[in-house]
Amino acid sequence: MATEMTTTEHYGQWQVYPGNDLSSLALPDYFSIYLSYTLDTTTHQGLGLRISGSFPFARYMSVNIYGARTGTSLGALTDYQILTRHPNKNPFVAGNDEDELNREYVFNVEPQSDSASDQTGPARENLLTYDPEDLLNPAIPDQKLALLTVIIRYYVPKLSEDGHYGGVDAPKVQTYKLPDGIPQDAPPGYPTQMDVNKSTFQTRLAPIFTTAGPDNRLRFYHAAGSGQFNNADNIYLICAALNVDGINNCVILKLKPPSFPLTHDEFDKTQVRYWSFNQGNPDTSTPLGIKDQDLKLATDGFVYLVMGPNSLSGKAAQNGYNYMAWKADKQQAVILYRNMLTIPQYRGSIARVPQLPPAADPPPPPPWPDSVLAADEAYISLCEYAPVGKIVTTREFNENFGGMPSPGFA
Repeated sequence: MATEMTTTEHYGQWQVYPGNDLSSLALPDYFSIYLSYTLDTTTHQGLGLRISGSFPFARYMSVNIYGARTGTSLGALTDYQILTRHPNKNPFVAGNDEDELNREYVFNVEPQSDSASDQTGPARENLLTYDPEDLLNPAIPDQKLALLTVIIRYYVPKLSEDGHYGGVDAPKVQTYKLPDGIPQDAPPGYPTQMDVNKSTFQTRLAPIFTTAGPDNRLRFYHAAGSGQFNNADNIYLICAALNVDGINNCVILKLKPPSFPLTHDEFDKTQVRYWSFNQGNPDTSTPLGIKDQDLKLATDGFVYLVMGPNSLSGKAAQNGYNYMAWKADKQQAVILYRNMLTIPQYRGSIARVPQLPPAADPPPPPPWPDSVLAADEAYISLCEYAPVGKIVTTREFNENFGGMPSPGFA
């Protein structure tokens, strides 16, 4: 599948946030696409949304609804949960053809107080409802608009030659009057403007930089990250990487990875749907990532990864190390280890790692005592299934792989 994604301000009725664009915030995965439509429910009251489209050719799809000013999910549908009507089939359901031609879906979004669920109207399958009060952020005084945001996510989408994300047309947004279901013309989407939340995102990310220890060892933690347009299907570990210039020094990592599907028919047979490593900047943009299918296993069943200057790529490849350039901020950066749709039985599930307690807002320095950081480090709960690593000089990597040699690719 092609994965090169370019910035498009509008895609039909949608705004597009490619994960590989530095203007996309909230630490998106590098190989994701967000399609966003925001309804001004103050100006356009008493409306339901009916969104119809075709399932993308992609590894994953989901729908979340958010209060635009809170960034908190108010409801969600994962791809395999979306029901279809004959003759359409959901290609994300294991056993269905991933190249199915009849792949159309419909979902509806309504305020709870005005729901038309008992009325004659649009198809009632795949209904998401929200409390209008949840569209308001108590921390923002004098809000004049209650904004509802719908985000459709594609991961590892095919990009067709005509620029269609996931190889399909943009979903269509329609509205209907509640409670009678009478169709209305859909208003233009209100600008989602995720960058309005930029300072909030930065403030919420900042405490993680205090978890870096006095040595060069990398410490991974399970941070909640609430209020950043989170997706419930995603769970990740995050690590602070300070003063990595990607020239004189580099990052090395080791991990026993989860199994993942190579075809849609394997969606119900693997430990996760998708996993990846991503670099993150202090402003919560994602300068670079590397995904599961691009990482080679070593003979001991681990993945070894170096992030640094291109001069290391040859030695890395010859000695069982995967290579990734360092593109993140040279003073403060984060590394994210992301798992998508983890099965409960997976012994390496990030859900087994205690979440760091929420930092105070604004956070006092430091927000977490050493005892908490020592107890909550991911390796304590997951052992070899948690990423471990350190920051080493490029000379150390060239001499002895920073003391973490790989046995070679399988």
